[in-house]
Amino acid sequence: MKALNVTRTLVGAALAFCAMATAHAETSRELEAARARLAAALPGAARSSYAGSVERTWLANGVDIQVFDQEKRGNGDPEESRRFPMLTFFGSIDRPAVYLMITKTQVLEGAKQKGFRSVRFFDRGANGAYTFDLSGAAIPNCDIRNRLCR
Repeated sequence: MKALNVTRTLVGAALAFCAMATAHAETSRELEAARARLAAALPGAARSSYAGSVERTWLANGVDIQVFDQEKRGNGDPEESRRFPMLTFFGSIDRPAVYLMITKTQVLEGAKQKGFRSVRFFDRGANGAYTFDLSGAAIPNCDIRNRLCR
C-alpha cells in the first residue's frame, strides 16, 4: 500500500511538473511574441542609434560608408510604404561589396531584429540600389528585383 502511495505521489509530482513546464513554454512563447512586437515597434531614435553603430563598425574596419535609417516615405505608395522603416547603406558599394555584406555578416538578420522592414544598399556610382525586403517571416535570399542573391 505504501508503494502505491509513493507511486501516486511521484505521478502527481510528474503531472504537476508537466503542467508547470507547459505553462512555462506558453509563457516563453508569449515572451518571444512580446519581444517580436517590441522589436517591430522600436522607436525611431533607437533604430537611428543602431544605424550609427553599424556605420561606426564599418568605418572602424576601413569601409567608407554612410548608414542611416529612414522611418517612412511620404509619397503614399502602399507598396513602397510597407518597406519602411528602412536601413540604408550609402557609398561606393558595388555588386561584389553588397554580396560580401549579405553573405559574410549578419546585416540582414540584425536589421530585422531591430524592426527594420527592409535594407537598401545604394551605390553612389552606376550600380544603383539593392533592396532586401525583411517584412516576411524569413530573411530573403535575393533582393526585390532578383539581381543579387546569396
